[in-house]
Amino acid sequence: MRKPPKYQKAARNRGRVYIDGKQILLPGEYNSPESLREYHRLVAGSIIEKPAIGSITIRYLLRCWFDAEGRKGGKRVTRHPFNLIAKHFGTMTVDEFKSKDFRRLKELFIRQGWARRYCNSNLRFFLQAVKWGVVEEHVSPDTYALLTLCPLVRFGEAHDNPEVTPVTEEIVRETCKHLRGDIVDMIQLQLNAGMRPGEVIRIRAEEIVREGDIWTWSPRKHKTAHRGRPRTIYFGTESQKILRPYLVRSGGHGLLFRLPRWQTPWTRSWYNTTIRQACKKHGIEPWHPHQLRHAAATRVRDEHGIEFAQVLLGHARLNMTEHYAVVNAEKAKKAAK
Repeated sequence: MRKPPKYQKAARNRGRVYIDGKQILLPGEYNSPESLREYHRLVAGSIIEKPAIGSITIRYLLRCWFDAEGRKGGKRVTRHPFNLIAKHFGTMTVDEFKSKDFRRLKELFIRQGWARRYCNSNLRFFLQAVKWGVVEEHVSPDTYALLTLCPLVRFGEAHDNPEVTPVTEEIVRETCKHLRGDIVDMIQLQLNAGMRPGEVIRIRAEEIVREGDIWTWSPRKHKTAHRGRPRTIYFGTESQKILRPYLVRSGGHGLLFRLPRWQTPWTRSWYNTTIRQACKKHGIEPWHPHQLRHAAATRVRDEHGIEFAQVLLGHARLNMTEHYAVVNAEKAKKAAK
């Protein structure tokens, strides 16, 4: 027996329920006896038995997979690509979706103007949803086997975003002149410690180990936590000077950095947008927070070597650190003489 579909609120204070991928608007107002009575009647008829293999629609499969698996294992899944798939292919049953339809889906993504990596990321998420459907006995294994043979977006079929490069300290200093509040210290802290943008906004006072000359922080959530890899961030003297006022302000508990106007947690989107708006307003070359991590990696590589940069960034493989840390061309020229 499958789980009953959720009772949801729709526009104009109406109730709704999705059954087999189809939206059904319920009579009466949301949470009214009339609406709830109809919901229970419809649900009672929908959970008697599992749908036969191959009978579910793509819209229903994507919705079930997103609710069950879409946020697990460090996945960065957004609803927009799946809504696009549901709009164009949602009424098809999954087993009707063949290789020619996969090619049409690729072309649909490319027409959106998305970069090649983003197209392929969402195609892989779609394949994961189909694979999940096979495990749950909603989809025929032959369908998944066929779709895995279809090629993803190849080089040249869609544009590639430029590689992320380190932001210069001059540009960072100029930008910080036009920023106020926590974000200036967030930028400097990220530059010192080589943190990811998603890490600096989640620092909690009680998780920082303040012992010895170097403080450490091991975030509970980070990019590779689902792989069982530990992540330790090190705070030296300069970083400690930045952190102390915030530790006092927080009372030793909770998030250190908050949006000044609303006192709500920062998000990666707000962090990026605030920097870009300041750059645009004052005619500064635009940059984004992830470039600070590349800048930190390059600085540490130049001063201490690639192994130190690997520890700073928390990479398991050295080749990933080499991707982040740009080789200093001037030093390479000197070494060649």
